[in-house]
Amino acid sequence: PLGAITAYQYDEAGRLIALFPGDDEPTSYEYDNGFVRVVRRGEAVWKYQRNEQGDITRKTDPDGFITDYSYNKRGQLTEVWYPDHSCQRLSWNDFGQLVEEKLPNGGVQRYRYDALGRQVAREDEHGALTQYQWDAAGRLLKITQPGGVTREFSYNPYGKITAERDELGRVTRYEYADGLHLISRRINPDGTQLKYRYDNTRLLLTQIENEVGETYHLEYHANGLIQQETGFDGRRTAYSYDLNGHLLEKTEYGDDDRQLITGYQRDAAGRLVRK
Repeated sequence: PLGAITAYQYDEAGRLIALFPGDDEPTSYEYDNGFVRVVRRGEAVWKYQRNEQGDITRKTDPDGFITDYSYNKRGQLTEVWYPDHSCQRLSWNDFGQLVEEKLPNGGVQRYRYDALGRQVAREDEHGALTQYQWDAAGRLLKITQPGGVTREFSYNPYGKITAERDELGRVTRYEYADGLHLISRRINPDGTQLKYRYDNTRLLLTQIENEVGETYHLEYHANGLIQQETGFDGRRTAYSYDLNGHLLEKTEYGDDDRQLITGYQRDAAGRLVRK
């Protein structure tokens, strides 16, 4: 609602310990060794137990339902026991990659990787196989979906995507500004276009023209932060900041130029304390 205030409270270590929404129940946070241990919102309480590394080993929700988590010596999640006593198990290889996932419903998902650690195949619980093909530069070239349909990608010498062919054979193309790596135009399969324009000095995006000729405008402060944006529908939103670049005020202009202003107050460390 208009005029609603949200306040934030922090401890000496800079951790959020309380959130006071103007139109909802407050939320408090309790910590142990730097990690959240208890979250309270009104009468609802969430509790978390952790191991020495800070990983959650048990989560208790406001209804008293418990979820347990187990990890291997490397800190990788290996088991999740849900309140209904079902279990999800995860297996990892020596390179830290997930290779198998046994789901609570009994299904199994499997993952394969190449020598460079890139995922090359994923098999879901129904045995459907998705394959991924990469080039020598680590760019994704092709995704082969179950059933054999493919999605393919092409790139320029600088690694920017220039074309994408979807599973139906439709091609979306991308063009870039001369001498720059900034996208200037997206050409959709039906021939419609999305155009991008930038300023000449800072190369900041200043305008997007959509497929029907509507424009989205962006204006900037001298430090590069957005000063005002005007949407495709013509609605304006303006922003002001403090000397450290933190947002202080957002002003939304209605069709009749009425203003909806959201203010942000911060402490000396720049943390949000009131909205």
